[in-house]
Amino acid sequence: MLTYFLNDSVIVPVVPIITGIAFVFTFHMCCISIVRSILLLLVVVVVVVVVIVVVVVVVVVVVVVVVVVVVVVVVVVVVVVVVVVVVVLVVVAVVVVVVYYYFTFHAFIVTTSLK
Repeated sequence: MLTYFLNDSVIVPVVPIITGIAFVFTFHMCCISIVRSILLLLVVVVVVVVVIVVVVVVVVVVVVVVVVVVVVVVVVVVVVVVVVVVVVLVVVAVVVVVVYYYFTFHAFIVTTSLK
């Protein structure tokens, strides 16, 4: 078989065969490249969408957590302020009552001792 191709008397048109093979190979490679490119683009789009969704979910969760923490802190501060105000009012009321009874009792003793 090798002697057939090396024989000078036989002319084999090699260029059209190589050109045809190259054209078919290039055409198929272009088609494969287009399909690969489309698939790669689809994968990239899906990954980007998933990343965007994950980022949005994380941001929403962080915002919700921050809002909950702020609300809890505000409620705790309001409760502490109310408790402090109530304690101060009770202390003031006790002092007023003690002072009132002290002066009332003292005035009673002074008036009774004068008689």
